[in-house]
Amino acid sequence: MMRTSIYFAAACLLCGIFCMACGKNAPAAETDPDTEKTSAASYESGELVAMARAYYESISGFRAPETECIANKGGTYTIRLYEIVEDKEENTWHTATSCWYTVDASGKGEDDITGDPVMLPPLSLADTVAYIGTPVKLDYRELGEFVREYEITDSEVLASCMEALRGLVIGQETDLRAMDNGEIYSFEFQDGSTWTVSFDGGNLEKNGKCYETEGYVSLKQQIRQYAENCDITE
Repeated sequence: MMRTSIYFAAACLLCGIFCMACGKNAPAAETDPDTEKTSAASYESGELVAMARAYYESISGFRAPETECIANKGGTYTIRLYEIVEDKEENTWHTATSCWYTVDASGKGEDDITGDPVMLPPLSLADTVAYIGTPVKLDYRELGEFVREYEITDSEVLASCMEALRGLVIGQETDLRAMDNGEIYSFEFQDGSTWTVSFDGGNLEKNGKCYETEGYVSLKQQIRQYAENCDITE
């Protein structure tokens, strides 16, 4: 009986050592910051249109020139990518649809034609500008000691702002915050979609976080020149 107890105790000891070794060598669960960021991200309709364009181009090799964006009840969006095609024989024009996607604010949804699940890929700021299209209006707000607001529809100014945004370099996340030095650029597009870009002291604000930037002065200069021209004409 005593010998059996000794064997049992020894077996338990070996088992405990083995388990400790397994626990020590087992890799700890890792968190992918990109996946975490993507799952937590929420996108505006304009960003979703850009993401849909990029996604469709990646699987088809074709970038649809025209877009339609419909806001649905429940917070989803139906995005149509298409082109306008000329029928020279009939001397008419018609639309040729590339795809229909219905997605939520995270970019997750369904291909309405095939029924396949869709997860639109996130884009960098530069790629968003490249795929989002040409805005028709910009509502600019400067949140300083005094609030300044401009509604800009000048195509040259809009194009310059988009080009400046495309050249903006996004750096590391920062905890620095400025007092009374915020700016909001709210773009509206032909299909009714919108895209808002916010800054705090020249740093980009996105999904509750703030990121350092390089090249922000170029964007700010576009607004300054527009404001100066407005003051002159008025």
